[in-house]
Amino acid sequence: MMLREIYFDHASTSYPKPPHVLQEISYYLTEIGVSPGRSSYKRAIAAEEVIFNTRKLLAALLKAQYPHQIIFTLNATHALNIIIKGTLSHGDHVIITNYEHNAVVRPLESLKHKRAISYDIVESDILGNFNMDDFTKKIQKNTKLIIANHGSNVLGSTAPIELIGNVAKEHNVLFAVDGSQTTGLLDIDVNKCNIDFFAFTGHKSLLGPSGTGGFYIKKSDHVATLYEGGTGSNSISLIHPESLPTKFEAGTINYMGIAGLLGSLQYLSVNGIDALCKTKINITNYCLSRLLLIPEIIIYGAITEKLLPIISFNVKNILPQEISYRLDKEYNIMTRSGLQCAPLIHATLQTFPHGTVRVSFGYQNSYEQVDCFIYALKKIIYQHL
Repeated sequence: MMLREIYFDHASTSYPKPPHVLQEISYYLTEIGVSPGRSSYKRAIAAEEVIFNTRKLLAALLKAQYPHQIIFTLNATHALNIIIKGTLSHGDHVIITNYEHNAVVRPLESLKHKRAISYDIVESDILGNFNMDDFTKKIQKNTKLIIANHGSNVLGSTAPIELIGNVAKEHNVLFAVDGSQTTGLLDIDVNKCNIDFFAFTGHKSLLGPSGTGGFYIKKSDHVATLYEGGTGSNSISLIHPESLPTKFEAGTINYMGIAGLLGSLQYLSVNGIDALCKTKINITNYCLSRLLLIPEIIIYGAITEKLLPIISFNVKNILPQEISYRLDKEYNIMTRSGLQCAPLIHATLQTFPHGTVRVSFGYQNSYEQVDCFIYALKKIIYQHL
């Protein structure tokens, strides 16, 4: 039975976007259309207002002290590369968790060879819980940075970033957080959690367009920029500015995408992040309760209540790739199978190398869609028996 299209892959990217996103992009292209910060004519000033207002809303969302502490990048991976490669020097040591995405692991592996850095991994248990003593035990004399993924894109659990931030502060170590799965979903306070860097992406729970993202930075002198170039200011100098945000925003940034991000932030402000999050979590827990009734299903992470709208599972004796393929081909239901770019947590779960099937929910998903998904999944399972 072919069903109406159902999208359960919001942890990859949110879809569809709120109409505010398209409206702001359209307005920018038709009514403004020029580069901000490069000239003093009226359109350039209007363009600068779009960028500043977006920066201001993001700063408020993260409870940053100043809007200029928000740096725009293309995505969280871009932001994390700037943070990691701009911070670490030859021989430095880093602590990460097993929640980390390849956006963290691969830059570190690269720097192992290029700068002789080293890193240790603090592992959670299979439910995603950490022993805080493990972070302290991993601290070395040359530990410069702790990196923690705030929300696991596999388990739907969260890392205790306030407690980890306390450990970092106590040992005078910089603290970076990957907020890809939690920005626009959970309450975040970069000061309360002693966070030096907080990376985010625009296209997941912030509901903005792809190609938008960025990071919060507490102090600019902690990080060297990876890029130099035009900034539209102090052009007489041949040295790239050290002031924020221009230190990390050389060249033309994605103004059109940032305009769309402004639209999604306005949408979140009007509708309330807490209310939208509650909708998604309620649907997630409903799906979880239905999956638990199927004996062939193995669920990973918490089985009573999810903190993020993400569920990973496997079906006994069927590869996750086959499940996702048949859900899409036969029932029009889109899910994500495999390692979800997070191989470390799959090693902990012993689901490496095939991974899991992941379903992740948006505020527009419904209980009826979950019922359709459960129906389709049962059909696939029973045809396989």
